[in-house]
Amino acid sequence: MNKFAQLSTAFSLSAFLLGFLLGGPIVLLTLSTPACASLSVNHPPLGLSPAAREAWYATRVIQALDLLRDTAIDANAQTPPLVATATTRKIVLYHKSAITFIHEIPGGWKASVVAGITEVENNLSLKEYQLLNPYTRLVKAALAEVQ
Repeated sequence: MNKFAQLSTAFSLSAFLLGFLLGGPIVLLTLSTPACASLSVNHPPLGLSPAAREAWYATRVIQALDLLRDTAIDANAQTPPLVATATTRKIVLYHKSAITFIHEIPGGWKASVVAGITEVENNLSLKEYQLLNPYTRLVKAALAEVQ
């Protein structure tokens, strides 16, 4: 277990005990979820083959893309919708295309995915951009790590 996971587990346990001592359930958002923990380490494990290393980076990008897609879908499902249906559709189609590029073009998918996320950002309204910016930045950060 890496240091981040150990600290996260300790924090989660401490938060649970604090809630219990205060006499009731307290719901706390922690960084112990698998998605956050998997995005917390910046480098692949040592000893990976080149193909496994590429798959490791691709998985990180896919996780970030999934988060962007899921957030857009959830925001569109709100009443009133926080993201337009047309925008959500574009994000879902971009997600599908990006995943296809990642799986079909080993070693050459990064430029296409970067161009796509830039295009998605350029087509967002100001309100949508403000809402989805943390997720598009996460995708860009994951893409920047790809070597």
